[in-house]
Amino acid sequence: MLLQLYTYRKENINKRKWYAVYVKSRNEKKVFANLLENNIESYLPLLRTLKQWKDRKKLVDIPLFNSYIFVYADVLEQFKVRQVQGIVKFVSFEGKPTSIPNEQIKSLKLLLQSTEKFEIGYDKIELGEEVEVYKGTLKGFRGTLTKYKGKKKVLLRIDALNQYLMIEIQLSNLKKI
Repeated sequence: MLLQLYTYRKENINKRKWYAVYVKSRNEKKVFANLLENNIESYLPLLRTLKQWKDRKKLVDIPLFNSYIFVYADVLEQFKVRQVQGIVKFVSFEGKPTSIPNEQIKSLKLLLQSTEKFEIGYDKIELGEEVEVYKGTLKGFRGTLTKYKGKKKVLLRIDALNQYLMIEIQLSNLKKI
């Protein structure tokens, strides 16, 4: 039995998988460079966006997922990853690093190479919660997050008139009240 267990572990040691690691806030690019210096295959999805300051506008690459980088590692390489400066921890479930299917990483790379528009959804706002639009043309608009025909929308109720409006707004423009 012990020999079978050892053989099983030995076979799985060299199987590389994708994992998400949590890094220090606003250090994604620096940690990514540190991973590459340590010969650790990694992926930092970046999104080119137009940033505006008071005096200028500039196209910049920002991390698609704040504080997260993907690494392609086996069990032994995970120890090496943990030693890289700026790495906080592996994203894990029940104390074990959670692997991410190769297909999801491939799809993410494909999406970022395409010209398709997409929206990042955050599960921090639950259906039924009161929300406020904090940026965009509807800044200050308040309503309830709801789902209609499979899409998340903001519902504005006008109880006195027994009417309501449903507005489709990017979730990234919303905050909880």
